[in-house]
Amino acid sequence: MAASGAAAVAVGFSASVLPYGWLVVATLAYVVLVQGESAALTTGTIQAAPPGLQGATMAVHTMVGFIGGFFGPLLFGVVLDAAGGPEVTSAWGFAFTSLGAAVALGPVILMIAARAANVSHTSAHHPGQG
Repeated sequence: MAASGAAAVAVGFSASVLPYGWLVVATLAYVVLVQGESAALTTGTIQAAPPGLQGATMAVHTMVGFIGGFFGPLLFGVVLDAAGGPEVTSAWGFAFTSLGAAVALGPVILMIAARAANVSHTSAHHPGQG
C-alpha cells in the first residue's frame, strides 16, 4: 500500500516534469501497483476470515471497495478544483496526493481492526478482562 500511495503522489506531481510518453508509463506502473494490492488484499481478507464467515467477510470487503470507488473520484475532483482546477499542473499533484493519503490510511485501519478483533477475541475467552 505504501508503494501505490507513493506512486500516486509521484504520478500527480510528475505531469510538469515528465514528457507525455513517460507520464503514461509512470501511470501504467501506478495502475499495476494498485491492481496488485487489490488481489493481495482480497486474498488476505479471505484467509483472515473465520471459517464459515468467508462469504460475509467478502461481502463487507466488496462493500468497502465500492464505497471507496464512489467517494474516491469525488474527493479527487474536490481537491483538483480546490487546488486551482485542471489547468493548474500542481493541482493534479494535490489531487493524486489525496489518493495516496487515502491509501496510506489503509494500514492504519487494518491495525485498528486487528486490535479490535484481538480485544474482542480476548474478551470472549476471558470475560471481564477486555
